[in-house]
Formats: sequence, C-alpha cells, structure tokens
Amino acid sequence: MVAKYIYASTELLSAVLSFVAAVYLFLTSSYIKKQYRALGSIELLVGILLLCDGVAWYFNGTPGRSAYYLNIFSNFMTFSLIAILPVLYCVYIVQSMSDEGRGKGLLRGIVAISTATLLFHLFSYFNKFIYWIDPMTNLYSRGPGFTIWSVLFFIPVLISVVYVITHRHLFNKRRFTVIVIFAAIPTLTAIVNLFIGMSLSNYAICVCVLIMFMQALQDNVLTMIEQREKIKRQDDELEDMRQRIALSQIKPHFLYNTLNSIYVLCDVDKEKAKFVVNHLADYLRQSIGSIESKEPIPFEKELEHTRVYLDIEKVRFDGRFDVEYRINATNFTIPALTVQPMAENAIKHGLCKKKNGEKGLLTISSDDCGDYFRVCIEDNGAGFDVDEYNKMDKLPGEHIGLRNVRDRIKIMENADMLINSEVGKGTKIEIRIPKN
Repeated sequence: MVAKYIYASTELLSAVLSFVAAVYLFLTSSYIKKQYRALGSIELLVGILLLCDGVAWYFNGTPGRSAYYLNIFSNFMTFSLIAILPVLYCVYIVQSMSDEGRGKGLLRGIVAISTATLLFHLFSYFNKFIYWIDPMTNLYSRGPGFTIWSVLFFIPVLISVVYVITHRHLFNKRRFTVIVIFAAIPTLTAIVNLFIGMSLSNYAICVCVLIMFMQALQDNVLTMIEQREKIKRQDDELEDMRQRIALSQIKPHFLYNTLNSIYVLCDVDKEKAKFVVNHLADYLRQSIGSIESKEPIPFEKELEHTRVYLDIEKVRFDGRFDVEYRINATNFTIPALTVQPMAENAIKHGLCKKKNGEKGLLTISSDDCGDYFRVCIEDNGAGFDVDEYNKMDKLPGEHIGLRNVRDRIKIMENADMLINSEVGKGTKIEIRIPKN
C-alpha cells in the first residue's frame, strides 16, 4: 500500500518537472527554436504520461466505482501516450540533424509503426490481452500480450537509434549522446520490468528527457555564443568594407578630373562651375559621412547621394549620356554607398566605352514587388560576358567594388544582387531587398 503512494507521488512530481521544462521550451526564445519546440512536445507528452501513470498508481486497488473508472482511464491514456512517444522522439531526431531534408523517410516509417502499436492497444483493450483492471478489486494486472506490446513500443525507438548511429556525422556529439541514452536506459529498464514486474520505464523516460532538456539548454547557450562571435565577425567585415567603399569614392583621379573641369568652367561658365563645386562638396561630405553609417539608411538618402554624383559626371562628360529615374518606391532602407558605386561602374565600364561616340542612357529605378523591394541600375553601354565575370569574381582583387556591395547588402539586409549583361547591349544590376 505504501509503495503505490510512493510511486504515485514520485511520478506526479516528475510530471510537474516535465511540464515546467515544456513551458520553458515553448515560451523562451532560442537560437535552436525547432529543436526546442520538438523537445518541448516530448516533455509535454511525458508530463501527461507521468501524470496519468501516477493517477493509475494512486487508484490502483482503491475500492469504488469512481476509482475504478479513473484507473481504467489513466491506464488507457498511459499506454496510448507511450505508443505516440516514438513519433515525437523521431521528430526531435529529424530536427537535430544538420542536413535538413534528411530523415523524412524514417519519420514516415516510425509514424506507421506507432500507429499500428496504438491500434493494437485499442483492439487489445477489449479482450484484456495487454493488461486489465479487475472490477472487483480495481487492481491492475498484465495480460499475456504485455511482452508483445513492449516489443512493439521499442521497435521504432531502436530503429531510430540505429538510424542515428549510422548517420552520426549529421549530429553534434552532445546531441548524439543524449539521443542514444534516451533509447538505451528505457530499454534496459523494460527488460528489468519483464522479470521483476515493477514499472520503471516511465521513470527512465523522465530521467532521459530531463537529460535531453539540460543538453538542449547547453546547445542553445553554445549556439548563442557562436552567433555572437559570428555577428562580431560580420560587424568587423562590414566596418572594413564600409571604410574601403567610402574611401574608394574619394579617388584622386576623380577629384583631379572634377577640379580640372571646374578650372575650365571658371573661364567658360561660372554658374556651371559653382554648380559643380557645390555638388562636389555635397558628394565629399556624404561619402565621408557614410563611413559612420553602420546601419542601413533610407533609400531616398542614398538616391540623393547618387544624384549628386551623376550631376557632376554629366557636367564632366557633357553630352556623353543621360540619366533617367523611375522611382516608384522609396519607403525602405539600403546600405550606404550601394547605388552610387553601381552607377559609377555603369559610367566607367559601360557608357564611356560605347563605340562611335554614341550617347548612352543610365536608368535607375525602384519598385515594390510585394515580398521585396527592387532597385535596378541599367545602362546601354558596352556590356560584358557574365560567365567570364563570374570566373574573375572568384579571384582575389577582381571586381572588389561589386563584391563589397554584394556582400554588404547580403549581411545587412539579406538582399541579393543579380547581374545581367550582354556584350554591345548593356548591363543591368538588380538588387532585391526582402521586406522581412
């Protein structure tokens, strides 16, 4: 009599611990959210399982109709939840794999076996094949099919463990260890159960899920540290790229040519000379200021910087090209010095290389495309071979300007840069900035 109350009390206490762990895993933010949610589901199921088993122990042998029905219900739920547990265990395994998409066949197989186990329990319930409750004494007794039931429960668990062992390279060592422990300890206790008649498997499962819980906490902390180190490295890389791009805009060659144009204009057109001086001052101020811009800036601000630069270049290359703006969206941010270097690249390598002195056209556009904002810098200049460009882009020192812009927008905005070009027809650079 005392033993059943000890069993009931310890299982109810273990259920409370599992519920607390489940609540924590579901509600707390983490860097391994999928694993947290999968493990939280296991903790929740184990908590309900232990609660039902604790109630079954408490009312086992207690006289009375209410106690009888509570005993039947709690045992029925306990066996049903045990049949479902391998599925959640397998889901946790799949979520823990480093290679997404693997393990889906395993999961389907485990679902099929667990479904068969659950149906076996449902059909066996009426003929008392697995277990039965004596209506006179309200005592639980194992049936002749209990061993078969135990085997059916552990088959999917063991299949999962074999899969994990054969694919251990897809798991980190700590996760691999606790997954194997989850199967090993309950299996050993189940063997003991068959000989001594004491139910120890549920305790073993509770201990294992708590070990898995502690390991998940450790993994989350380590992942958080790794993410912080990664963010720091990215910040350092961004700072380096930001300074290199900003300083690259203050080129001695560009300043010399612009100042030389101002010198000539002072004798020819003083108003135009003042115009270029004013724009050059704005250009330099914005370029230097961009070094301190660690966050994305409004697109309108970047567009204004580009306009200033292009106004200077249109004076320098009088009549060589026109600029057309098709701005349909401005309510988004973009890393500083993103559009302007693309425009400069279009002039230097595209429009200024047109043959026979043909007048070029540079078009800058922005659009709201639903899931993302699109910024296009397009010219009808000389163009180039994209395949050749892609080969050279992998070489150190080649196309460093475009590469810096592409890497910065990827890190800061998770944006993509698409390059399309055709020799003799021009180049189009498209930047896609996702909204979320």
